Amino acid sequence: MIRSKRRVAISVAVLLSALGGSPPAHADEPNPYGKSAPTEADMAEARKAFDAGVALLEDPEGAKYEDAYRSF
Repeated sequence: MIRSKRRVAISVAVLLSALGGSPPAHADEPNPYGKSAPTEADMAEARKAFDAGVALLEDPEGAKYEDAYRSF
């Protein structure tokens, strides 16, 4: 009985590993979501907005949650 349970468990594991994984992504393939990678300018703009949001949360007069949320 233990052997049959073990066989079933191994079979299920093999089946799940065969069906469950997604194919690996390769750098030379186009993005499947139709978007290009962010540019350096995009990253700089995102960092600036993030830093502004953090500053709003750390405001000495009190955290400004709604403004920080919009910034994020």
